[in-house]
Amino acid sequence: MTMPSLDSVPVGALSPLPARSDALPLLPGGNDRQLAALRRLIDQLGTGREGTDHLAWPEEGDSITVRDAVRRLGSVGVVAREGSRVKPTPAALDWRRTGRHDVLVGTFHRHVAFVGELLAALEDQPLGLEELLRLGRERYGFDWQTVTPVRQRTIWLRVTGMITYFGGRARLTDSGRTLLGSLELGEPACGARSPQETALPSVPPAGAAVRRLWAERSTAGWETRGTGRNLYIPGPKDDNGRLRALRILVSGSRPEVAREEFGELCDQVAGRPVAASSAGAALDAVAALGLLERVGENAWAPGAAAEAWLADDDPLDLARIIHAAIRYFGEILSVLGTETVATARLVRHSAEYVTDGLTPTAVHARLHLLDSCGLAKKITSKTYRATPLGRAFLRTLPPDSVAVTPPRPATGPGPVRSRATAEDVAAELETAARQSEDPVRLEKAAVAALEELGLDGSHLGGRGRTDGAVRLGAGLRRRTFAVEAKATATGVVERRAVDLEGLAEHRDQLGAEATLLIGPAFHERVVTAARKDGKVAVLHTGLLADVLRSRRTMPPTPGLLEILLDPARDPALRETEIEAARQEEERRFAVERAVVEALLEEAEYSEGWLTLRDLVRDLRKGGPDTDEREIREALGFLAFPRVGAVEERDGQFRVTVSRRTLVHLVQTMGRSWLTVSPDEAG
Repeated sequence: MTMPSLDSVPVGALSPLPARSDALPLLPGGNDRQLAALRRLIDQLGTGREGTDHLAWPEEGDSITVRDAVRRLGSVGVVAREGSRVKPTPAALDWRRTGRHDVLVGTFHRHVAFVGELLAALEDQPLGLEELLRLGRERYGFDWQTVTPVRQRTIWLRVTGMITYFGGRARLTDSGRTLLGSLELGEPACGARSPQETALPSVPPAGAAVRRLWAERSTAGWETRGTGRNLYIPGPKDDNGRLRALRILVSGSRPEVAREEFGELCDQVAGRPVAASSAGAALDAVAALGLLERVGENAWAPGAAAEAWLADDDPLDLARIIHAAIRYFGEILSVLGTETVATARLVRHSAEYVTDGLTPTAVHARLHLLDSCGLAKKITSKTYRATPLGRAFLRTLPPDSVAVTPPRPATGPGPVRSRATAEDVAAELETAARQSEDPVRLEKAAVAALEELGLDGSHLGGRGRTDGAVRLGAGLRRRTFAVEAKATATGVVERRAVDLEGLAEHRDQLGAEATLLIGPAFHERVVTAARKDGKVAVLHTGLLADVLRSRRTMPPTPGLLEILLDPARDPALRETEIEAARQEEERRFAVERAVVEALLEEAEYSEGWLTLRDLVRDLRKGGPDTDEREIREALGFLAFPRVGAVEERDGQFRVTVSRRTLVHLVQTMGRSWLTVSPDEAG
């Protein structure tokens, strides 16, 4: 049986291969339930639902917000946003009405890379997952490390009848061959027309006002640019929402704007009332981006370059203005290049340009702006790639403005672990997870990773024993966890590889309260069985590695460790909950920074004394959302005798050290707790 052609379906043109998403996620419910789960999602969306509405997911009794469901589904072409509402695309509705799987797979192909290209690879011969993975890496330039992305594609293609899969190999069906004849395929990333060799687009020259701005910056020194740690802009991020918001905020500030009036502009951009503290943060962000200049005690106005951008509406001039204002903006393009890069790598790399590095939030804000200017492309929720225009734009930036400043070497006594140590442990963890022929390697890497997060650990292993043990806390509050590590070359640990009864025995041997089951990914049956056991925390090595890498900018707090180690947490939600905990900690750190900044600013004009009420008022004008209790807690920490950064007198506070001294003081306190054994010292 042949399937009808796609010619009759208005589905739109194919996006270039690098511009398509590289993720085709699976929905909950098992491989053979993918189509049923997608039908149910489309039916529940109906003619459109608000992002905050709840859907049944994946079975009756479970629910998830529309926003979270769409985020998990990814950019696959079956849902679209209209303002705050989400609705099925015409192609998705057509598939739901007709049941034509060629429409669905054709939609996937136009939005997700290596779908039709995978079908084409099977045209001449059956191929296994490893062979398809090698093809994706070598021919199309993907940086996939496991077969999971290929497996997810073959599952969708099998349930839609485009391929069969048996004997470890995928085979093209008649339906798949018919569909393949109607698809436009992406060009390989390697060979005669690789992205590196393809001619890059021309970049229009900068306007006169921007050229003057660059000349001024070159004279002052590119290293004097701001850090841009807070770049909060209200309004939607998608569909160039950032550019629209900036145009409204900057143009509405003519001829000048007071802080209170700027808050009204923020309300207009967001479509709802914005808190005064958030509006103040937005004002500071627009000024930090170089688009507004302070012209009075409570007055800001667009600069000459910003006025030129408003007049010409050139996103490249906007990018040039931002690059002249903050560090690590255009520099990101030199990292992205022609490969897909994870945002976690960019966060780590930012430390080469900004003292102590940038938070994930600050890096994401830069990426959203680069995306809006057409210089970078979001591939997945966590990866980006430079566009051809972005690579061409990079060549026009002054070399001094993108030069790497080597990080300062670690100083101080003792075996202080450098930033590279946590990275090395994380990289070893991810590599060992795929070495099924050497399972002991992952056992040791898993224990080392947990030790890096502050747990006391030991590798055990051996017949009849657990792989390792880690302990958290002390005395009567000490908690013990058994560690079981499972490496697999396929990227997914199958159910038969996990002996739950054996895990329970190992816990009893140690007196452990739970088992940490660590591996690259686990079959849904493993997760279900662990959930029923109730004492098994399923941890993916990728998530554990991310937590390790974030240790430099966010310490592993008790709250975060609780989320990481809690067996009652759903593995699918653990990453989201950890990210929420990170953001909350970042906000708390921001309160401490804001308190210090307010005290330092006051010290520039007076003896520096401020009351608690003064600080509350100042932070409400232009700081993170906070309250009197949090500010008091921050002051208590800063005034602690071993820190001594703040002194108190009659209910007033003032700072006693510089910002840099405070940073070194806290770092030295941490190092002083490390003990040095003779072996380590030698």
